[in-house]
Amino acid sequence: MLADKAEAVAPGGAATDDEGYSAEADIHRLRAEPFLERKAQSMAFRGSVARELEKVGAVYRRDHCEDGVAADFLVKRADGTRVVLECRFNTQRDFERAIATAEVLRARLRCAAAWIVVPFDAGDLAAMAAGTGAEVVALGELGG
Repeated sequence: MLADKAEAVAPGGAATDDEGYSAEADIHRLRAEPFLERKAQSMAFRGSVARELEKVGAVYRRDHCEDGVAADFLVKRADGTRVVLECRFNTQRDFERAIATAEVLRARLRCAAAWIVVPFDAGDLAAMAAGTGAEVVALGELGG
């Protein structure tokens, strides 16, 4: 039945012309490339956070999953209290969600604090988080 169609269908269901061109596939590729670049930047930033935690001798778990949630880092302090760290390289996009995520993680993981780690001076972002259950911390402040 499907073989009777004049158009070929590419993997993933995108209609193609006789040479295999698919405008839909091109659109998906154009959307995927910036996403992959942001993902690489985010992963590299989490690596920078891990190096800072190592420098100060922090006891931590990376990619911590517990109680149905996942956090970038869970730090255990010397007094036994826990701090959840959420890394946010791209601070220009939906930072309100980062604050809400940190608040949920703090509650669900039973942490004393929730920090949103950003690559530079927290400034205006810290003001956005004021009065919430989250604190914005610049990467350079982790050691202090």
